[in-house]
Amino acid sequence: MGTGITALTIASRLLSATPPLAIQLTLIDKAAQPGGRLTSRTYDSGVVLETGARVFETPRGSEGEGAFGKEVERWRNEGWVREVESSKRKGLMGEGRWWEGVGGITKGLVAGLLAEVKAAADGRLQLHYGIEVSSLSQSRCPFAHSFSSVQATNPTPVALSSPLQLSLKTPLPNLPPISLLVHTAPSPQVSVLLPTFHPSPTPYIKTFALLLPTLSVPNLPVYHRDPHPLLTSIATGLPSPSSSQTDSAGLVIQSTPEKLGLGYTKDEASDEVVRAAFFAILSEARLLPTEILERGAKLAGRDSQVKRWKFAQVERAIDWPPAVRGVEEEVVVMEGGRVILAGDGTAGGAGGIAGAWRAGVRASDVVRSWLEKEKSARL
Repeated sequence: MGTGITALTIASRLLSATPPLAIQLTLIDKAAQPGGRLTSRTYDSGVVLETGARVFETPRGSEGEGAFGKEVERWRNEGWVREVESSKRKGLMGEGRWWEGVGGITKGLVAGLLAEVKAAADGRLQLHYGIEVSSLSQSRCPFAHSFSSVQATNPTPVALSSPLQLSLKTPLPNLPPISLLVHTAPSPQVSVLLPTFHPSPTPYIKTFALLLPTLSVPNLPVYHRDPHPLLTSIATGLPSPSSSQTDSAGLVIQSTPEKLGLGYTKDEASDEVVRAAFFAILSEARLLPTEILERGAKLAGRDSQVKRWKFAQVERAIDWPPAVRGVEEEVVVMEGGRVILAGDGTAGGAGGIAGAWRAGVRASDVVRSWLEKEKSARL
């Protein structure tokens, strides 16, 4: 469930395994396109704005120079990402290397990973978008009821021939029987589908993103983190792969409801109220040229949009029960239930793209272990 970095990493590793695995893999997502919270918007002008992560990091040291660092180097060699020079970023802490999607995260990294998955599928893959799941159940094997039945080790799955049952809000004909399921959505959404799953949901930071595709400021950093106590970031757009323009154009300004002193929902704060709050801060702090601010304040419609992210960024990882706290497994396995919870919120506090990738690697290892045990049991 999901088609973000975690899900695509799982799919790639399972479908490209040697020798090939005798599986049928189905990816479903309630969104209309892949990528999860990594979403780029391309405008008619050729400008691409990142509504989610504008840049991501490979830290210096063992993590950045280890498995994830090598994977990002592979992405660069494939032409999906490129490094952002230090002169083009501001306010980013640490000495790590920072990266952006070529032509945007969606058309660079996400599209590249998805093409790789499809190329390896050999008839073993189904992809479905716009599919929302309302409930999840399992015949003759109830889900975990408490902390004690959630573990971070690899249980032996029970009777893989007994399918899991998904109730879909959108009809999906020809859905194959489900033996194993990996849920990659934010944990608060997992809690809705699995009401008996009780670890404290991962806290996520809500975010407002103000999208201004027609505004451009010369010599602005690609990404400026914490430009003001009440703003999270100011970032430029980038040209799409098919665009003739080479310079950055457009702006994305992000903050949180708490910093702006507003409620999150449209009933609590309309888009007009959110826009006004952004421009009030920008004007008072003189963070952009006056003529840019005056023109921006008059924009409307597609030229000035507010994107609301309810689960924008992991604040901290799942609050593990005492029995498993400190076990760095990076996924949650429902004991005997053949359901894995994986994503940036389960990866030991490592959120973002790095955490999502790490969770995908670990989840694919768990799935392969289960499949091998099931195969051995049949011999």
